[in-house]
Amino acid sequence: MILAVNVGNSSTAFGIYSPGSWLGRWRIRTVHERMPDEYSLLFERFLRRLDLETGDIERLVLASVVSAGYYLPVVMVMYMKPAPTDHAHEQTGLIGSARWVVGVAALALLLFGVWPNRVMDVAHSSSQGVQPVPTRVLTD
Repeated sequence: MILAVNVGNSSTAFGIYSPGSWLGRWRIRTVHERMPDEYSLLFERFLRRLDLETGDIERLVLASVVSAGYYLPVVMVMYMKPAPTDHAHEQTGLIGSARWVVGVAALALLLFGVWPNRVMDVAHSSSQGVQPVPTRVLTD
């Protein structure tokens, strides 16, 4: 059986589909303050009406456009603005030691990406000298 869920701003629809037919369909009001456990209790009650258990559900189909309402304004702020001028970043740069730190980090990442086995071999061989501290078991 397949559980189909459509989460909307004002309502959430559930449906149980078994090959060939819908066994049940329900629509509840979407309440933003409702806790997940409350939704779980409602859903289990719907299943009991059909003499089903949660273990009978084999697949889930979930649909929601609620997140689009949140993320579209973020995308608009990020990408839908005037192009920067040629002089917008003239004052941007790294100073003294920061330039050196970024260069060393970039070189280390490049070397680790090209020759990861060599770095791992060095780490492995250096750990061979580490020995566990002997422990004593105290008995009465």
